[in-house]
Amino acid sequence: MLLRILTALGGVFLAWAAVLAITGGFNVRLGSVRISSQNPVAPLTLAVLCAIAVAAIAWVEGAAGPFAEERRKLRAAWDRVRALDRDRVARLASRASLGLLVAAVATFSFFRWAGDAPLWLDEQMIALNIRDRSTIELAGMLWFGQAAPFGWLVAERAMLVLFGPQGVNLRFLPVACGVGSVVAAAWVGRRWLTPVAALLLAALSGFAIWSAHVTFELKHYSADRLTALLLPALAAWALDAPDRPTFAKRAGVWWFAAAVAQWFSFGATLVTPGCAIVLVLFGWHRHGASAALGVARSSWVWASAFALHYAIALRFTHHSDFLNTYWASRLPAASLGIGGLATWIRDRLEPLAVNPGGTQHWIAWWTAGMGGLLFGWRRTLGLAFLPVPLSGFLFAAVGQVPLYERFSLWIVPALHVGIALAVDRALRWLLAWRRRLWPQLAAAVAVLAVSYALANDIITRGWRTVLSPHAREGEPAVDDRRAVSFVKDRLRPGDVILTTRLGWPAIWWYGVISARAGEHDPIQRGGIGDRGSGIGFLKISRDRTAARCDAEPLRAALAPYRRAIVFLGFPDEGEGFGELAVRRLSMLGPVISLNDFSALSRVAIIDLRAPQTIESSRALDEDLAARAARDTPKMLDGCVKVAPVERW
Repeated sequence: MLLRILTALGGVFLAWAAVLAITGGFNVRLGSVRISSQNPVAPLTLAVLCAIAVAAIAWVEGAAGPFAEERRKLRAAWDRVRALDRDRVARLASRASLGLLVAAVATFSFFRWAGDAPLWLDEQMIALNIRDRSTIELAGMLWFGQAAPFGWLVAERAMLVLFGPQGVNLRFLPVACGVGSVVAAAWVGRRWLTPVAALLLAALSGFAIWSAHVTFELKHYSADRLTALLLPALAAWALDAPDRPTFAKRAGVWWFAAAVAQWFSFGATLVTPGCAIVLVLFGWHRHGASAALGVARSSWVWASAFALHYAIALRFTHHSDFLNTYWASRLPAASLGIGGLATWIRDRLEPLAVNPGGTQHWIAWWTAGMGGLLFGWRRTLGLAFLPVPLSGFLFAAVGQVPLYERFSLWIVPALHVGIALAVDRALRWLLAWRRRLWPQLAAAVAVLAVSYALANDIITRGWRTVLSPHAREGEPAVDDRRAVSFVKDRLRPGDVILTTRLGWPAIWWYGVISARAGEHDPIQRGGIGDRGSGIGFLKISRDRTAARCDAEPLRAALAPYRRAIVFLGFPDEGEGFGELAVRRLSMLGPVISLNDFSALSRVAIIDLRAPQTIESSRALDEDLAARAARDTPKMLDGCVKVAPVERW
């Protein structure tokens, strides 16, 4: 027993040393508990000591020593390992490596989720919709120009009601969908690909930078990513049906899955038409017209669900003037002809490879991805995923979906499958060396070399930027949570809160006050609304039209208040506006507090009833000049104006 325990411990220590050497170690804080392991020398030393102990016990002792029975059992175990079938060992090894990869991604993801990073602007805006509107109200036009599937919003609302309005609770569903994407990729790989290609597909799904990034955002993009992988995979499963009845049954399951998924994911809605066309055409080709007609008839399940979803929520997004205007620049102009449209699509290839693809090797990304889907060994898998990127360009060409960054994330899983299929084909071509098929062998080596460079770039970027513990050690650029907490702690009756238009979502969210138009009621005790009466709420912005800066309009607007608390977060007025705002408002009184909470988050408190002195003004100018020199190229010019707060 002792020898087996020492052997097992040595293996664990050796594996841990390898993990630390590859990842750079872990430094995770869960509340007041800090878990850290960064030096691979320590576990490697323990592994060596275990090996020495095993060797000393097993070979120094005589044949009749106290560990003779242990040595005999170890030898018998080793003989059983050597007698195992090599194919079975290879299958077990491939399953173990795939399982370890999925477990590693899930572990890193949930550790980062538990870190509870502050919500950023878009997350705050969707969170305010979820918190301050009832479930029925979520069916209408969302505030702040936001859009999300109704089912996803309801699920997030349920998380908030059941577990509280903390960011860590609301982010659970996106993290679960992100981890689910890696699990789905592992399932696709095990079912259709060689072990190496399956491992590659899971790694691409887990580590591609923008795919991993949305896992930790309070947005629906991780659900888009999951369903855009799962629905075409289920379509491929249906295409693999051995006979007509099985095909009809699987097609029905696929339609039901698509109907449910579109409530939680825009990506599911977008991939469904292309996959449905493939199912109908393939059913016609393999099982006859009646099978194709049966697949088409089953579409009523999805069509009914989509029509209901559109009537409840999607029509507001589709006809939103704000969203249509905002994304007009990301869609091709209606005046473009065929040639202009082709040029526009060509110009999208490189940006899409960078974001959301996560690689600078854009030619290799598109070539390997589309080539694998077209010429991969598993034809049904390629056929099921091929319509996805084609649908992306088609929807963009007709002006429905922008081909831009995270809004195109739903096409990325199909390209990952294509890359894995290209590697799968190349690995099968490698067998050609036994038959002296040199052209195939050369092609296989070329495909594997390109795929290795591509995968290495994607996985390395994602690991270093998103999942690595070292990627999370730096302070966030905006930390609204700490800054607004500081505001709450120092707020008194008679104060006025000033922030920019896009700074107000942070005040509404972290200040725990309602974002409804004309209301600043507390959502729960402990928020800004509990600080007493007479608190003002004003929007601050840069005035570029004024010929000279006159302090009187500011003085008149702030006359009812004793102090001005200026919160500066998201830089919607441009970098350097913080220094400009504090400098202009200091004309009304001395700055009694100026605190930075991150590179962009700042809170200044100005006493509006005390006179400004020459000494305090000079000290403030020196301080602001030093901050501007450190954070921005130059200090902004212009004036500052205030206005009532309006929710949009």
